[in-house]
Amino acid sequence: MVLLLFLTLMMTTSVYTQSAFDTNDNSIEISFIKQNYQGDESIDIEFSIENKGTQESFFVLSDILDQSINFELKTSRNEVIDINHNTDVRLTGTFSNPALYRYINLMPGESFSRIFNLRDLYNINTYETFYVKGVFFPDPDNRSIFINSDNTSFTHTPPPLVQQKISDDLIKRTQEINNLATLLPNEIVQSFFDAQFVKDWGKFLLHIDTERLISIFYNYAIQYNNSTDGTFRLELIEKFKVFFTTHWDIPLISYDIKETIIKGQEATVTVDAMESIRFTNRKIRYVFTLYRNTAGAWLISSYTVLSLN
Repeated sequence: MVLLLFLTLMMTTSVYTQSAFDTNDNSIEISFIKQNYQGDESIDIEFSIENKGTQESFFVLSDILDQSINFELKTSRNEVIDINHNTDVRLTGTFSNPALYRYINLMPGESFSRIFNLRDLYNINTYETFYVKGVFFPDPDNRSIFINSDNTSFTHTPPPLVQQKISDDLIKRTQEINNLATLLPNEIVQSFFDAQFVKDWGKFLLHIDTERLISIFYNYAIQYNNSTDGTFRLELIEKFKVFFTTHWDIPLISYDIKETIIKGQEATVTVDAMESIRFTNRKIRYVFTLYRNTAGAWLISSYTVLSLN
Protein backbone atom coordinates (compact mmCIF):
# COMPACT_ATOMS: atom_id res chain seq x y z
CA MET A 1 0.00 0.00 0.00
CA VAL A 2 2.85 2.38 0.92
CA LEU A 3 4.66 1.52 -2.33
CA LEU A 4 1.48 2.21 -4.32
CA LEU A 5 1.08 5.62 -2.67
CA PHE A 6 4.74 6.44 -3.39
CA LEU A 7 4.45 5.50 -7.08
CA THR A 8 1.19 7.44 -7.38
CA LEU A 9 2.84 10.48 -5.77
CA MET A 10 5.82 10.30 -8.19
CA MET A 11 3.55 9.96 -11.24
CA THR A 12 1.44 12.88 -10.05
CA THR A 13 4.58 14.95 -9.41
CA SER A 14 5.92 14.26 -12.89
CA VAL A 15 2.62 15.27 -14.54
CA TYR A 16 2.40 18.34 -12.28
CA THR A 17 5.93 19.37 -13.21
CA GLN A 18 5.20 19.20 -16.91
CA SER A 19 2.09 21.36 -16.53
CA ALA A 20 3.44 23.79 -13.90
CA PHE A 21 6.81 24.62 -15.52
CA ASP A 22 6.18 26.67 -18.63
CA THR A 23 9.34 26.96 -20.73
CA ASN A 24 7.98 30.20 -22.18
CA ASP A 25 7.48 31.88 -18.80
CA ASN A 26 10.70 30.68 -17.20
CA SER A 27 14.18 31.62 -18.36
CA ILE A 28 17.64 30.21 -17.78
CA GLU A 29 20.56 32.58 -17.49
CA ILE A 30 24.25 31.97 -16.87
CA SER A 31 26.77 34.62 -15.90
CA PHE A 32 30.40 34.97 -14.86
CA ILE A 33 31.85 37.25 -12.23
CA LYS A 34 34.40 38.32 -14.84
CA GLN A 35 35.22 37.43 -18.44
CA ASN A 36 38.88 36.43 -18.21
CA TYR A 37 40.43 33.69 -16.05
CA GLN A 38 44.14 33.07 -15.67
CA GLY A 39 46.18 30.00 -14.81
CA ASP A 40 44.19 27.55 -12.72
CA GLU A 41 41.92 29.97 -10.86
CA SER A 42 38.33 28.91 -10.23
CA ILE A 43 36.00 29.57 -13.18
CA ASP A 44 32.78 30.26 -11.29
CA ILE A 45 29.54 30.45 -13.23
CA GLU A 46 26.13 31.32 -11.82
CA PHE A 47 23.19 29.30 -13.13
CA SER A 48 19.82 31.03 -12.56
CA ILE A 49 16.20 30.01 -13.16
CA GLU A 50 13.79 32.95 -13.14
CA ASN A 51 10.00 32.95 -13.26
CA LYS A 52 9.11 35.73 -15.70
CA GLY A 53 5.46 34.74 -15.98
CA THR A 54 2.39 35.83 -14.04
CA GLN A 55 1.68 32.47 -12.40
CA GLU A 56 3.50 30.41 -9.79
CA SER A 57 6.16 28.09 -11.26
CA PHE A 58 7.12 24.66 -9.98
CA PHE A 59 10.04 22.36 -10.72
CA VAL A 60 11.97 19.45 -9.22
CA LEU A 61 15.70 19.18 -8.54
CA SER A 62 17.28 15.74 -8.54
CA ASP A 63 19.49 14.76 -5.60
CA ILE A 64 22.15 14.29 -8.31
CA LEU A 65 22.27 17.89 -9.47
CA ASP A 66 23.89 16.97 -12.81
CA GLN A 67 20.60 15.29 -13.79
CA SER A 68 18.82 18.63 -13.47
CA ILE A 69 21.49 21.13 -14.49
CA ASN A 70 23.95 20.58 -17.34
CA PHE A 71 26.44 22.70 -19.22
CA GLU A 72 27.68 22.48 -22.79
CA LEU A 73 31.21 23.79 -23.24
CA LYS A 74 32.78 24.49 -26.64
CA THR A 75 35.93 26.10 -27.96
CA SER A 76 35.91 29.06 -30.35
CA ARG A 77 36.34 26.44 -33.11
CA ASN A 78 33.02 24.85 -32.09
CA GLU A 79 34.77 21.79 -30.64
CA VAL A 80 32.82 20.16 -27.80
CA ILE A 81 34.71 19.73 -24.52
CA ASP A 82 33.82 16.48 -22.76
CA ILE A 83 33.37 16.33 -19.00
CA ASN A 84 36.53 15.36 -17.14
CA HIS A 85 37.37 11.85 -16.00
CA ASN A 86 36.56 12.43 -12.32
CA THR A 87 33.07 13.74 -13.11
CA ASP A 88 32.45 10.91 -15.56
CA VAL A 89 33.46 8.31 -12.93
CA ARG A 90 31.32 10.03 -10.30
CA LEU A 91 28.21 9.93 -12.50
CA THR A 92 28.70 6.47 -13.98
CA GLY A 93 26.64 3.93 -12.12
CA THR A 94 25.13 6.57 -9.82
CA PHE A 95 21.35 6.52 -9.48
CA SER A 96 19.11 9.24 -8.19
CA ASN A 97 16.82 8.75 -5.20
CA PRO A 98 13.35 10.26 -5.76
CA ALA A 99 12.86 10.40 -1.99
CA LEU A 100 15.63 13.03 -1.92
CA TYR A 101 14.27 15.22 -4.73
CA ARG A 102 13.80 18.92 -3.91
CA TYR A 103 10.53 20.56 -4.92
CA ILE A 104 10.93 24.25 -5.75
CA ASN A 105 8.17 26.85 -6.12
CA LEU A 106 8.89 30.23 -7.70
CA MET A 107 6.45 33.12 -7.53
CA PRO A 108 6.42 35.61 -10.43
CA GLY A 109 9.70 37.55 -10.43
CA GLU A 110 11.47 35.10 -8.12
CA SER A 111 14.59 33.19 -9.14
CA PHE A 112 16.64 30.20 -8.04
CA SER A 113 20.41 30.09 -8.60
CA ARG A 114 23.49 27.97 -7.97
CA ILE A 115 27.20 28.64 -8.54
CA PHE A 116 29.40 26.02 -10.22
CA ASN A 117 33.14 25.88 -10.85
CA LEU A 118 33.58 24.75 -14.45
CA ARG A 119 36.98 23.30 -13.55
CA ASP A 120 35.15 20.73 -11.43
CA LEU A 121 33.44 19.52 -14.59
CA TYR A 122 35.95 20.06 -17.41
CA ASN A 123 39.70 19.99 -18.01
CA ILE A 124 40.26 23.54 -19.21
CA ASN A 125 43.94 23.57 -20.15
CA THR A 126 44.21 25.45 -23.43
CA TYR A 127 44.42 29.22 -23.57
CA GLU A 128 41.60 30.51 -25.75
CA THR A 129 37.99 31.69 -25.81
CA PHE A 130 35.32 29.24 -24.67
CA TYR A 131 31.55 29.29 -25.09
CA VAL A 132 29.21 27.75 -22.53
CA LYS A 133 25.47 27.09 -22.51
CA GLY A 134 23.31 26.02 -19.57
CA VAL A 135 20.65 23.30 -19.88
CA PHE A 136 17.89 22.77 -17.31
CA PHE A 137 15.56 19.78 -16.90
CA PRO A 138 12.59 20.77 -14.66
CA ASP A 139 11.66 17.11 -14.13
CA PRO A 140 14.61 14.72 -13.61
CA ASP A 141 12.39 11.80 -14.64
CA ASN A 142 11.46 13.34 -17.99
CA ARG A 143 14.42 14.30 -20.21
CA SER A 144 12.13 15.38 -23.07
CA ILE A 145 11.37 18.70 -21.36
CA PHE A 146 14.29 21.10 -21.04
CA ILE A 147 15.20 24.73 -21.50
CA ASN A 148 18.52 26.23 -22.65
CA SER A 149 20.29 29.44 -21.83
CA ASP A 150 22.01 31.61 -24.41
CA ASN A 151 25.70 31.01 -25.06
CA THR A 152 28.07 33.02 -22.89
CA SER A 153 31.81 33.33 -23.49
CA PHE A 154 34.89 33.60 -21.30
CA THR A 155 38.59 33.62 -22.04
CA HIS A 156 41.28 31.48 -20.46
CA THR A 157 44.77 33.00 -20.47
CA PRO A 158 48.12 32.05 -18.94
CA PRO A 159 49.25 33.67 -15.68
CA PRO A 160 51.36 36.87 -16.10
CA LEU A 161 54.74 35.11 -15.82
CA VAL A 162 53.78 32.57 -18.45
CA GLN A 163 52.41 35.33 -20.70
CA GLN A 164 55.75 37.12 -20.42
CA LYS A 165 57.62 33.95 -21.38
CA ILE A 166 55.30 33.40 -24.35
CA SER A 167 55.94 36.99 -25.43
CA ASP A 168 59.71 36.55 -25.05
CA ASP A 169 59.62 33.28 -27.01
CA LEU A 170 57.59 34.95 -29.76
CA ILE A 171 60.14 37.77 -30.03
CA LYS A 172 62.96 35.20 -30.15
CA ARG A 173 61.21 33.19 -32.88
CA THR A 174 60.51 36.37 -34.87
CA GLN A 175 64.21 37.26 -34.75
CA GLU A 176 65.13 33.73 -35.85
CA ILE A 177 62.71 33.93 -38.80
CA ASN A 178 64.15 37.30 -39.81
CA ASN A 179 67.68 35.91 -39.55
CA LEU A 180 66.84 33.07 -41.94
CA ALA A 181 66.67 35.52 -44.84
CA THR A 182 70.37 36.28 -44.32
CA LEU A 183 71.61 32.67 -44.26
CA LEU A 184 73.14 30.79 -47.17
CA PRO A 185 71.91 27.27 -48.07
CA ASN A 186 74.76 25.54 -46.21
CA GLU A 187 74.06 27.72 -43.15
CA ILE A 188 70.38 26.79 -43.30
CA VAL A 189 71.27 23.09 -43.28
CA GLN A 190 73.75 23.65 -40.45
CA SER A 191 71.06 25.40 -38.40
CA PHE A 192 68.64 22.58 -39.29
CA PHE A 193 71.01 19.96 -37.84
CA ASP A 194 71.88 22.08 -34.80
CA ALA A 195 68.17 22.38 -33.97
CA GLN A 196 67.77 18.61 -34.41
CA PHE A 197 70.65 17.92 -32.01
CA VAL A 198 69.08 19.96 -29.18
CA LYS A 199 65.49 18.87 -30.05
CA ASP A 200 64.36 22.45 -30.66
CA TRP A 201 61.58 21.33 -32.97
CA GLY A 202 60.05 24.78 -33.30
CA LYS A 203 63.29 26.16 -34.75
CA PHE A 204 63.82 22.90 -36.68
CA LEU A 205 60.55 23.40 -38.58
CA LEU A 206 61.49 26.96 -39.55
CA HIS A 207 63.98 25.55 -42.07
CA ILE A 208 61.52 23.56 -44.18
CA ASP A 209 58.85 24.35 -46.74
CA THR A 210 56.16 22.02 -45.42
CA GLU A 211 53.90 22.15 -48.47
CA ARG A 212 56.77 21.12 -50.76
CA LEU A 213 58.43 18.65 -48.42
CA ILE A 214 55.18 16.74 -47.83
CA SER A 215 55.30 15.61 -51.48
CA ILE A 216 58.20 13.19 -50.83
CA PHE A 217 56.21 11.25 -48.20
CA TYR A 218 53.78 9.12 -50.20
CA ASN A 219 50.96 8.62 -47.67
CA TYR A 220 50.74 12.32 -46.88
CA ALA A 221 51.26 13.44 -50.49
CA ILE A 222 48.35 11.33 -51.77
CA GLN A 223 45.93 12.81 -49.22
CA TYR A 224 47.20 16.35 -49.68
CA ASN A 225 47.19 16.36 -53.48
CA ASN A 226 43.81 14.63 -53.79
CA SER A 227 42.00 17.03 -51.46
CA THR A 228 40.48 20.39 -52.37
CA ASP A 229 39.28 21.04 -48.81
CA GLY A 230 41.40 23.87 -47.41
CA THR A 231 40.62 23.02 -43.79
CA PHE A 232 41.58 19.38 -44.28
CA ARG A 233 44.82 20.38 -45.97
CA LEU A 234 45.76 22.68 -43.07
CA GLU A 235 45.01 19.91 -40.56
CA LEU A 236 47.09 17.47 -42.61
CA ILE A 237 50.01 19.93 -42.68
CA GLU A 238 49.93 20.14 -38.87
CA LYS A 239 49.85 16.34 -38.59
CA PHE A 240 52.75 16.13 -41.01
CA LYS A 241 54.81 18.52 -38.87
CA VAL A 242 54.33 16.21 -35.87
CA PHE A 243 55.26 13.20 -37.99
CA PHE A 244 58.32 14.91 -39.47
CA THR A 245 59.79 15.89 -36.11
CA THR A 246 59.20 12.34 -34.86
CA HIS A 247 60.79 11.00 -38.06
CA TRP A 248 63.91 13.10 -37.40
CA ASP A 249 64.14 12.27 -33.69
CA ILE A 250 67.10 9.98 -34.41
CA PRO A 251 70.46 9.50 -32.63
CA LEU A 252 72.74 11.58 -34.87
CA ILE A 253 76.09 12.27 -33.21
CA SER A 254 77.86 14.35 -35.88
CA TYR A 255 77.52 15.86 -39.32
CA ASP A 256 79.82 17.34 -41.94
CA ILE A 257 78.70 19.57 -44.83
CA LYS A 258 80.59 18.30 -47.86
CA GLU A 259 79.34 20.36 -50.78
CA THR A 260 77.03 23.25 -51.63
CA ILE A 261 75.87 24.04 -55.16
CA ILE A 262 73.76 27.11 -55.90
CA LYS A 263 72.04 27.53 -59.26
CA GLY A 264 69.77 30.54 -59.40
CA GLN A 265 66.92 30.11 -56.93
CA GLU A 266 67.73 26.45 -56.19
CA ALA A 267 70.58 24.86 -54.24
CA THR A 268 71.75 21.41 -53.16
CA VAL A 269 73.71 20.71 -49.98
CA THR A 270 75.43 17.36 -49.38
CA VAL A 271 75.95 16.27 -45.79
CA ASP A 272 77.62 13.22 -44.31
CA ALA A 273 76.26 12.39 -40.87
CA MET A 274 76.97 9.74 -38.26
CA GLU A 275 74.17 7.87 -36.52
CA SER A 276 74.76 5.85 -33.37
CA ILE A 277 72.41 2.97 -32.57
CA ARG A 278 73.44 1.13 -29.42
CA PHE A 279 77.08 0.18 -30.07
CA THR A 280 76.94 0.53 -33.85
CA ASN A 281 77.75 3.63 -35.89
CA ARG A 282 76.21 4.17 -39.30
CA LYS A 283 77.37 6.75 -41.83
CA ILE A 284 74.58 8.44 -43.78
CA ARG A 285 74.69 10.84 -46.72
CA TYR A 286 71.94 13.42 -47.03
CA VAL A 287 71.45 15.50 -50.18
CA PHE A 288 69.15 18.44 -49.45
CA THR A 289 67.37 20.49 -52.10
CA LEU A 290 66.58 24.07 -51.12
CA TYR A 291 64.79 26.88 -52.92
CA ARG A 292 64.73 30.60 -52.27
CA ASN A 293 61.27 31.95 -51.42
CA THR A 294 59.89 35.40 -52.21
CA ALA A 295 61.14 36.70 -48.84
CA GLY A 296 64.68 35.75 -49.83
CA ALA A 297 65.04 32.85 -47.37
CA TRP A 298 66.38 29.44 -48.38
CA LEU A 299 64.09 26.58 -47.32
CA ILE A 300 64.50 22.81 -47.52
CA SER A 301 62.00 21.46 -50.06
CA SER A 302 63.20 17.83 -50.40
CA TYR A 303 66.07 15.50 -49.58
CA THR A 304 67.42 12.01 -50.22
CA VAL A 305 69.14 9.60 -47.82
CA LEU A 306 71.88 7.08 -48.62
CA SER A 307 73.62 4.69 -46.22
CA LEU A 308 77.41 4.74 -46.74
CA ASN A 309 78.23 1.58 -44.77
